[in-house]
Amino acid sequence: MLRLHKPVITRFTSYHLVNNELLRDMLNDNGANSLTGRDNERYNWGSDADWVPYVQAALEAYARPSDDWEEHPTGDRDSYAAPLGHGTDEASAPTVIILSSGAHWSTLRLDGAEDPKIIEDTFASVVAYTTVRLKALPRANLHLRILARTNPPPMDDCLNATEPLDPPNLVPPASNFNYESFPVFDDVWRNNPSIEVLDLRPLVGTRPDGRRMPRPDCLHVCIPVARSWVEVLWNVL
Repeated sequence: MLRLHKPVITRFTSYHLVNNELLRDMLNDNGANSLTGRDNERYNWGSDADWVPYVQAALEAYARPSDDWEEHPTGDRDSYAAPLGHGTDEASAPTVIILSSGAHWSTLRLDGAEDPKIIEDTFASVVAYTTVRLKALPRANLHLRILARTNPPPMDDCLNATEPLDPPNLVPPASNFNYESFPVFDDVWRNNPSIEVLDLRPLVGTRPDGRRMPRPDCLHVCIPVARSWVEVLWNVL
């Protein structure tokens, strides 16, 4: 299995899945009329790059008739390598993309969108837009598998946690980061027919003792917890 003999992992950071200008337009379309423009210092919410063309480049690389591997630069911080087409049954194996977004969708991060409902509606718009773009890529119907990871539930107090919880704590604490919207975001993934959901929420909800940053959000997890996510992913694939 050549694809597993030399696996490839690509990480591209785009907190909101679309660039800043498009995100502003979608927020305004959903009622955030107080957003003004690029001259606002807090308007720079995240990556201004378009990452979807790199998915297209990976799909095209798999289709080329060669047994070689080629590296493709994707910017200053990120790069990926794609095994080129190799004329075996592995050529039909899909490229897997895992979407993970939600933690930076808040009234605190998106200055000017003061209503969580506006942010929730915009998140749904962005997910729909992104999946349509991905599915429209050449060879996507045969060679692209889209998964989405649910949002890990934050905890009120992980600093003093010493053992797992049973049952898990899935009730998000009140926060100006709008953690109460996390289940809404997860439902957006679930309701999209183009997406398979990698539901890690119940699993992570058992591990307040496995959070990497106890302040301020108890949201970031340490490596042993994240390693279990990979095991779940392998079983899904």
